[in-house]
Amino acid sequence: MLRKNQILVLEKISQRIKFILSIPSAKEHFKTYAPIFIIGAPRSGTTVTLKLFKNQPSITSLFEPGAFWFKAFGDGVDDSYKNSLNWLGFQALRYLYYREITDQNPYLVVKDPRDSIRIETLNYLFPNAKFIQVIRDGRDVVASMMKTFEHDVYYLPNESWPHVRIPNYKNLLDNPSYINAAIQWKYCVESSLSGLEKIPQERQLTFKYEDLISNPLTNARKVLQFAYPQLQIDNNALNTVISSISNQVTKNNKDLAFIPNKAGLSWQDRMNQLSSLIENDAGSGTTSESVRVGKWQQELDETILSEIEPLIGSLLIKLGY
Repeated sequence: MLRKNQILVLEKISQRIKFILSIPSAKEHFKTYAPIFIIGAPRSGTTVTLKLFKNQPSITSLFEPGAFWFKAFGDGVDDSYKNSLNWLGFQALRYLYYREITDQNPYLVVKDPRDSIRIETLNYLFPNAKFIQVIRDGRDVVASMMKTFEHDVYYLPNESWPHVRIPNYKNLLDNPSYINAAIQWKYCVESSLSGLEKIPQERQLTFKYEDLISNPLTNARKVLQFAYPQLQIDNNALNTVISSISNQVTKNNKDLAFIPNKAGLSWQDRMNQLSSLIENDAGSGTTSESVRVGKWQQELDETILSEIEPLIGSLLIKLGY
């Protein structure tokens, strides 16, 4: 009879064989079924954009698979992973995405703000991928994001920095939360704009979060039509999401219970729980009392505004805010 450690060794060998055999299949699959990557700074509406694809036929939606990059390349210096990229890691990363799809749902839509700073890598790995960029007023993002710097539910294990680990983030840890929120928004937006300059226009779509909130049905259809014009839209599924946007659905009741129970959980388990919080929510962190457009006017005082203006003011003007 095989011992437990022998069984584990055999299982690992089996997994590696399966991975190696899947390399050509994964590459061919994504040539036929171009993946969609939803990008944008954290707290900019990427979650609610992902929800537009929920329960649509033939589509697999994936919420922030940050663990994939860790498995493929190890613990990078930051979330760009530029110093960790290698051929074997590329194959592993493609395989991990490929493993998520099914025969019934072969189209893949991925939402992860971290992808805002690694567009070049994704475009190399998936040369026909489409990118949907969501932009939100940086002041509203700061008002929302600064709170998450105070709740380590969003942190990686052994880290003190939530959301996107931008380059040199460890040198910023002593800054006030609103300063780091502003820096993170600016870096993510500028990185995504720069990355998209190298992507053909027909493979990218940019829209403002405020437009989605003010006219959800028109903009939702625009997003779905851009992503998969060949697919028939399930209007019932879409209307459910549109209703949640319009009514600002109250945050899932699990939210309050989730934060104190995070200790000892793996990063993937924490992301799975966090994903469950937004199941019936217009977006993570949104409640029925939330003001999602122009919230900065109530939540950011003059001192904060004066300190973040030199950081994000010119970009706000460039974006039309």
